[in-house]
Amino acid sequence: MDARSRHGQNFHKQNPIPLFSAMTFSLTYLPLIALSVASLPVEVQQLDGTTVAGRLTHFTTPSLSLQLPEGSTEIPLEQIQKITFPNQTTPPQGEGRAWVRLVDGSLLVASAYTSAGNQAQVVLADGTQLQFETRHVRSVRFHSQNDQQRRQWKDILRTPVRSDLIAIRKEERIDSLEGVLGDVDTEAVQFQLDDERIPVRRGKVEGIVYFRGSRDGLPPPVVRVQDIYGSQLVVNQWSAEGDQVRFQLPTGLTILRKLDQLSQVDFSSEKVIYLSDLEPVSVDWQPYLDQPSLLAALRNFFRPRPDRALTAGQLEGDDGKLRLWMGHQGKSVAQPFEKGLALHSRTVVTYLCPEDAQYFRALAGIDARVRRHGHVRLVLTGDQRELFAEEISGDQPPREIALPIAGVRLLEILVDFGDNQDIGDHLNLCNARFIK
Repeated sequence: MDARSRHGQNFHKQNPIPLFSAMTFSLTYLPLIALSVASLPVEVQQLDGTTVAGRLTHFTTPSLSLQLPEGSTEIPLEQIQKITFPNQTTPPQGEGRAWVRLVDGSLLVASAYTSAGNQAQVVLADGTQLQFETRHVRSVRFHSQNDQQRRQWKDILRTPVRSDLIAIRKEERIDSLEGVLGDVDTEAVQFQLDDERIPVRRGKVEGIVYFRGSRDGLPPPVVRVQDIYGSQLVVNQWSAEGDQVRFQLPTGLTILRKLDQLSQVDFSSEKVIYLSDLEPVSVDWQPYLDQPSLLAALRNFFRPRPDRALTAGQLEGDDGKLRLWMGHQGKSVAQPFEKGLALHSRTVVTYLCPEDAQYFRALAGIDARVRRHGHVRLVLTGDQRELFAEEISGDQPPREIALPIAGVRLLEILVDFGDNQDIGDHLNLCNARFIK
């Protein structure tokens, strides 16, 4: 039987069914939130790059109120990129956990996952019970993983397939088989391989991956939420419900959380677009010395790297993250960044600015691994008008860039040779982003 027909039948006859009642929302309407809270400590990162720490006293959709040492203040939500709850305590995790990835990208950290027919039953880490159709589940992982196992699991998730997958752990190795997934209970996963139906003992199963087609048609997220249990929710609507917040996911599933169960609320989905998530209009790299026989290989080696250092994959034990040498609590450290762009001299890369973009911001510096040698000239141009031009050296602190770009169509970034020819010219534009 085709895996697509197995999981497709009857799936569109009913909506996801949480065990608590659901509310109906318009995708373009954000219901009013008005929560008075017991003065929770929070850190608020604003779109202009500044961070304000205080105690949250009131939360509405237009703004939030903070109590600061010098008095109270209100910050409009439209100016906020992220709210972090730094003092929340992470509960201890017990055995029998499951990591349930939904087709909208949400990750549910659960104490139990089972399925029967086309219905999945999930018990979240805090005891909340959910029931919804399995068509909303992308994958389920049943065991904690070390780095090696985590890489293998990611490779399995990236593998293009035309059917379901079951992954089996054999010591440090994880193998996968294509077939058709059936019911999942606490003892076994039912799996059909060719014409044979096999009950696979749960203890041997690393995880399962359901065959899923395109995610087109799901409403876009407006907020990304992380709770203290590790769940990561992609949210397209949210509203108040007593002293709780109701989060609706693009799949239609709704989850209730108190503010003291949250660790982070990220509003950047609609407001912030990272450069590393965009395809450039054009890229041109030129070597310091003309080497025609090696030009093609060198261009590939020194191409711009989104979210990765230019040395990624070359140094044993190196995670390949972008790093800048930063002062932190009186010490200098090689601080990692998850987002950004690595560029080598001499590179010219051009991007189409997103519609309604108002600012471009980034932290520019020489990668911490080669900072003693790197020296470049960085020039940013908007529609052929120079917006920024400075020397960037590894022996200087990273440079904060904040440029108004309202009305600019094309942003060009030039990383030119500096004082040391091209030696160590690894420029990192960390957290490079357009802000609406």
